[in-house]
Amino acid sequence: MNEKEKAVLYVLLENPALLEKVFINPTIFKGRSKDIFDELQRQFRESQSFSYEEAADKLNLKISQFHDLFEGCYRFDASKLEFMLKKIEAESLSKEIIILLKKEMEAELKTGSINESKMTEIERMFKKRNELNDAERLSADYDSVKSKNIDWLWTGRIPLGMVTLIAGHPGTGKSFFTTWLAAKLSKGELLPGPESKTHLKPCSTLLIAAEDDPEQTIKPRLQGNEADFSKIIFFTEPMKFSLDSVRTLERELDKNPDIKMIVLDPLTAFLGTKIDYFKDPDVRLKLIPLKQLAQERKIAILGVVHFNKKEDAELITRIGGSMAFAGVARSVLGVSYDNRESDEDNRDSRLLSSLKMNLDRKPDTLAFKINSNLKIDFDSKPVMIDAETLFSRESRERKQRQSMADIWLQDYLKKHPDQLSREVVKVAETEGLSQASIYRAKSKLESQGILLSTETGFGKDNKSFWKLSGGKPS
Repeated sequence: MNEKEKAVLYVLLENPALLEKVFINPTIFKGRSKDIFDELQRQFRESQSFSYEEAADKLNLKISQFHDLFEGCYRFDASKLEFMLKKIEAESLSKEIIILLKKEMEAELKTGSINESKMTEIERMFKKRNELNDAERLSADYDSVKSKNIDWLWTGRIPLGMVTLIAGHPGTGKSFFTTWLAAKLSKGELLPGPESKTHLKPCSTLLIAAEDDPEQTIKPRLQGNEADFSKIIFFTEPMKFSLDSVRTLERELDKNPDIKMIVLDPLTAFLGTKIDYFKDPDVRLKLIPLKQLAQERKIAILGVVHFNKKEDAELITRIGGSMAFAGVARSVLGVSYDNRESDEDNRDSRLLSSLKMNLDRKPDTLAFKINSNLKIDFDSKPVMIDAETLFSRESRERKQRQSMADIWLQDYLKKHPDQLSREVVKVAETEGLSQASIYRAKSKLESQGILLSTETGFGKDNKSFWKLSGGKPS
């Protein structure tokens, strides 16, 4: 694109109504050429600049096809030139630009020639003007700002138009919770909590799960909570989706305007390639488009995340690998075991607490129970415990349980040397120890030189045996 085209296109992008009034043949801006112009105008509105390459990529066109946009465009009708200049002047363009444009256009009408140096000067002036406009847009006073009420999916907990995170340790019921919530929304039922006033019409959820099977896991949970299945949408091949582009989500929202909630479970499974989860800029680059999508479509986007292993760190810094996860989200809810009591009857009870709330005071912690039929029931009364106390207690108990697993595994292998690993795990589970804690104990003892692990066979015939080495901790 030459300098003349750039300068004139800047004028047209700011004043698209000039098209039919200035050009002899405005019909060239219909069909595909109009699509091109509309895309360039969208770019210009967002950043005061435009890129042929970006537009070509979005419209799936070759760069060469963009020449159609300008073919015949610059044969100005001299009788309409004055109108165009007045219109430009009304838009507060500098007089210097108007004069240069007028001289160049008049010269071209007479001779068909173009003065490249003058058009370069026009381009420079446009850039300078846009820079001034950018500077003006950077600041404003709050007298020009109108307050807006927050719209809620779940009053005090999950806002519409924003990103919310559901955080917790593996196996605590985060995914159970999201399927319960999708079921409640599908029926338009009032959500629990003393401050809850949200009573939406029945609406749909786009549930994108990378780890849970739709038939064996998700459908039974939805069934247990009596969901309207027609309002729960899922991707049949979720791992083909990533946040490298949100266009897939945009198309789904266009196809199903009834969707009020999107669940990404877990969020990190869909962050795409070439990303370091521990670097804030990388994570923000993926999450900001998600935040913008939520805002534009007025939906709630829920990301399920795990805590990292820094159990002694401040709670909010333990969400994912980067602070950007919690930074982008306006609300972070935590799901944990109910450790207020240690009795066996309490093992199916969970607590839903608020780790972060930027929009209001933190809501009360709520208790819920996962029943044998997979139905979730919330207690009617809030629990008087905050997230920091709750997860601090949980971390201490996790450390205690892990210490018990370490001691149990050493003691068991002393009495039963050279055992098949799966048999060790099976016995441990009958004594109330989790498979995960036993494997963590195995890794710890192995790194200390206390435990030896040997393997035989390949594939389905592979067997792993554990025994004590007789060594002391290194």
